Amino acid sequence: MFSLYEFEFLGNRLAEYSILKNPLELFGLGIIIVAMIIVAFLAYQMFNSYRETKMAATLYWALAFGFLLIAVIFLIIEKVSYSTLGNRSLGDTMAIFALIFSGAAIVCFDIFSFHTTYPDRVKILTVIVSLIAAIYVGILVYSIILSYPHADVVNYELVYEPKTYIIVYCTLLPIILIAPSIFFYYSSKMRDNNPPNSIRARWMGIGLLFFAIGYITEVAPFLGELAIPFRIFFVLAGITLWICFRMPEWFKSKIGWTE
Repeated sequence: MFSLYEFEFLGNRLAEYSILKNPLELFGLGIIIVAMIIVAFLAYQMFNSYRETKMAATLYWALAFGFLLIAVIFLIIEKVSYSTLGNRSLGDTMAIFALIFSGAAIVCFDIFSFHTTYPDRVKILTVIVSLIAAIYVGILVYSIILSYPHADVVNYELVYEPKTYIIVYCTLLPIILIAPSIFFYYSSKMRDNNPPNSIRARWMGIGLLFFAIGYITEVAPFLGELAIPFRIFFVLAGITLWICFRMPEWFKSKIGWTE
């Protein structure tokens, strides 16, 4: 029995379709590549910083970007496998690895936010978000392994059954919105006592929110190709978080930061 993907790929091959001839798909792939470069740079910077400071929070920050870099690489191979190579099996395998590493990145972002805001509750909060993330990733991986009709590739994007999306969003939204929410709350608490730190925390929250928007729309079943422009949020997230971490002089001056 042929899946929707097999019919679609065969039709596009007969029509000599290529991702390189679709401006929107090419734009989306370009954004992913730019995001990969930024994430690679961030991961390198963070691991160097950890070697200098040996701080646990910095380690999780570095791991988050390291896992995210690996996830983006698998995502690129996944897209090429589905759209150009016509290799559903390879694409599914890459999708599974991308899910696992992106889920690990989300958990590390959460742990970093726990370390920098509520260090006394890190262990219990880490256990909670890790269990929820395992459910989120496990449901999607299980669906991909079962394949059609539980998961199929439409317009070269993985789609799942409606009931799967209900579970996915019930588990994804809490873990991906925890980190920005914590920084926004922390920013509001620090507003009077330490305004510069409050502003920095707010921008950290904005950067993580950019990442959340990009990630959530990437797995949204109802957007289709409309989700592609939202990938720009991954780039915005990387730039914003890098500024907050590296603290260039112009940013320090803007927020009134003093050493």
